[in-house]
Amino acid sequence: MARKLEWDFIKPLKSVELIDQFEQKVGFKFPQSFRDCVIANNAGYPSMNTFDTDKEKERVFDSLLSFNPEDKCNVWDYYDWSAEDFEELGQQYIEFASSGFGDPIAFDPETGYVIFVDHETLEIELIAKTFDEFLDKLYDDEEVEDEEVATEEPPKKPGFKFPFFWKR
Repeated sequence: MARKLEWDFIKPLKSVELIDQFEQKVGFKFPQSFRDCVIANNAGYPSMNTFDTDKEKERVFDSLLSFNPEDKCNVWDYYDWSAEDFEELGQQYIEFASSGFGDPIAFDPETGYVIFVDHETLEIELIAKTFDEFLDKLYDDEEVEDEEVATEEPPKKPGFKFPFFWKR
């Protein structure tokens, strides 16, 4: 069953050439589906913003980074800022989104996989092998809460017991 992903707070992309310029800067060609997503939803916040990695459940996808260099949270600045952290890992990843907690959601330029990087431990977690798969894995965290509530057994009501000194 396909779910419709909606986006809020989109900042129109000033020019598609900005994506091309960023690709040249980082030496990585984005998948067409990612380019299409950015063109339509630059800096947007997805309606379904929860995903699971190969190591953790219920990670958060806060928003896409903007490709407009003058916007506050943009790929240009984040790429430069993260270079030092990623240098410790021995590889530069291409951050395109934020978790909202400082954790990058990025492309691995060697494989094209979508990964999550814990900013405190620099541990890499695989999200998906493609950008389309990543979008397909997104879900609403309220769906999980509803499922958990529905699957919990109702509390057992204690039966009334007469005090030991009463005879039935």
